[in-house]
Amino acid sequence: MLATRSPLAFGVVGLVKGLAGSGEVFQTAEGVTLTLHDNGPGFSPEALARAREPFFTTKTSAQGLGLGLAICDTLMRALGGELLLANHPDGGALLTLRLGAGAPGVNLPPFEDIYT
Repeated sequence: MLATRSPLAFGVVGLVKGLAGSGEVFQTAEGVTLTLHDNGPGFSPEALARAREPFFTTKTSAQGLGLGLAICDTLMRALGGELLLANHPDGGALLTLRLGAGAPGVNLPPFEDIYT
């Protein structure tokens, strides 16, 4: 059911694979779904329940502030999407980001016009 793969989709998946994980992007008429799967231990029950809370982290303070998933969740909701967190059946964390398709007739300005 894969409609198209954009250069951005390939870039994101490549980045995830480079970080010892895997990812897929599916774009359909309804929107885009990005799944990310790492090869770590997955989420503990507490982490799964609290991962969206600002400053919650399972890492030391030198490794992170506990803001990444909180910010991602806030941005996804602001854009009308959702962030789903789970443990993959084969082990590791599974993150799913879903965004609906843009409204017909809405066009973004060219990249060059924004960043030049």
